[in-house]
Amino acid sequence: MIIFSEIQDAFLFVSSAEYGMHSAILCKDSGRIYYRSEAVDFDEIEEELDCDTFIEIPHKNDLDLGRNLVFEFVELNLPD
Repeated sequence: MIIFSEIQDAFLFVSSAEYGMHSAILCKDSGRIYYRSEAVDFDEIEEELDCDTFIEIPHKNDLDLGRNLVFEFVELNLPD
């Protein structure tokens, strides 16, 4: 079973360091999340990954949630 709070924790983990330093993968088969950190030499992905279908948890920079998103929202949702 996939639990939202675990996905949220994984997202916060991935986004808590510089881009590419932390990563996490959600196994769609089991619902388990595997972690990797370049900062502390920790790697569950290479050592334990037993999964056929998976989703990589994005870094906050992958989501493009910056200034352009704000302007698009305002343009679409606020009256003239």
